[in-house]
Amino acid sequence: MFPLLGISGLQWKRHLGSSVSVTLNDNSADNHAEILRHVQVNGMVAVDSDLTSSDHEVQVTCQDANVILHQRQFHFMYVLQLVANTLLLRKAFRKM
Repeated sequence: MFPLLGISGLQWKRHLGSSVSVTLNDNSADNHAEILRHVQVNGMVAVDSDLTSSDHEVQVTCQDANVILHQRQFHFMYVLQLVANTLLLRKAFRKM
């Protein structure tokens, strides 16, 4: 488990507020729980909708990254360097 899961997305949301929708995702149930804890500790709220309207709302999901990239389009994507990024890039570029 990594101590800073979701922190990059939370920083984007804190600095840019309602002008961005932030989705934090991890396929591991343990990591997902840790991300939810980080959201709460940082005074934000985890929501189910992919369109977060408030300055304090972020979407937190527990899905395979390929699935979430297939389901919707993202304008910006930050990928933790601990996974094989080439597997995700094909899906990401397909949505552009």
